[in-house]
Amino acid sequence: MTTAERAEHHHRMDDARRQRAELERHNHEQAAIRAKSIFAPATLASDTHLYLVKKGISAGIAKQSRGALVLPIVSFDNKLASLQFIQPDGSKRLLSGGAKRGNYIPAGGNVMEPSRVIICEGWATGRTLSELDPAALIMAAIDAGNLQAVAMNARAKWPHLPLVIAGDDDRLTDGNPGRTKANAAAITSGASLMFPQWGDDMPQSLSDWNDWRQWMRTNGGGS
Repeated sequence: MTTAERAEHHHRMDDARRQRAELERHNHEQAAIRAKSIFAPATLASDTHLYLVKKGISAGIAKQSRGALVLPIVSFDNKLASLQFIQPDGSKRLLSGGAKRGNYIPAGGNVMEPSRVIICEGWATGRTLSELDPAALIMAAIDAGNLQAVAMNARAKWPHLPLVIAGDDDRLTDGNPGRTKANAAAITSGASLMFPQWGDDMPQSLSDWNDWRQWMRTNGGGS
């Protein structure tokens, strides 16, 4: 390629990137509008919802629509960005077009004067942690891939608060993505790490703090 051709190629690439970014921004804005229209009229979830009963957690801020739990995904400036829907059988989906990266689901704890910030993957895990440590502010990053972005945003917002990544331990999955992503998020954000401590009699299928708490309850290890 000549110098002029290379310059033209770079120009086209930059233009394509700008168009993709603009389309993504538009999709996020439209999804945020839809999220408000769904979340606002939805009723508060009942603690008898099958998913909540299975996980042994209370509803917190969750709402309910057409049988599904509806969870708000918010930005660090406290704006509703998207939604997560959880069916009674535990299947999950996100609102189409919604912004996820760097945003989180509030999972409870001390919002006004937290002793520390704890970031985990799933909302049910977050609800469990809010019971175990009610003085902390708990946020769910939705999945392992979003842990690092949420942790970096939390570090920027609360630079002087202790920050903890409560990671999943996906022992039966190749590469253990829960532990791997949690380690990376902790290193990048300067956070501490905590994982469930598994006893010899605890099955390998258990992977997160909710699994740990539920097994302990069922097997006489605590309430």
